[in-house]
Amino acid sequence: MIAGLLRGRMHLNLQEFRQHNHLTFFTNVLAILELLQPQVFHGHHQRALQDCLLSFMRALKNFQRSRSPLLFINKFLQFTQKYITHNASAAVSYLQKHSDILQALCLENPHLAQLKSLLAGLTLPVKSC
Repeated sequence: MIAGLLRGRMHLNLQEFRQHNHLTFFTNVLAILELLQPQVFHGHHQRALQDCLLSFMRALKNFQRSRSPLLFINKFLQFTQKYITHNASAAVSYLQKHSDILQALCLENPHLAQLKSLLAGLTLPVKSC
């Protein structure tokens, strides 16, 4: 259900997204997922978790040319690292499928060492960023 709520906001442009505090909503959902650790990483929650992660990544992709919300990006990256720690096979497989979004994020934010580390850990070729 939460993934659907996130997905329902993906059609908004940046101005609407910011004016209606949807970034705050995304940040709060991420905080809830953090509170649900480690249970949220269990196998029977994978589909819902991955749907939420995809919405987070799409939001970052949609608004990457704007002033990126670094706090949200950092929290997302920390959560992703914990996902890898708790369920490496599912996390790495999923993140590799969506590596194009992570690569684009890296190109827009070359100073994010944590993102470069994530990409290297996925054994993906890291484009110069």
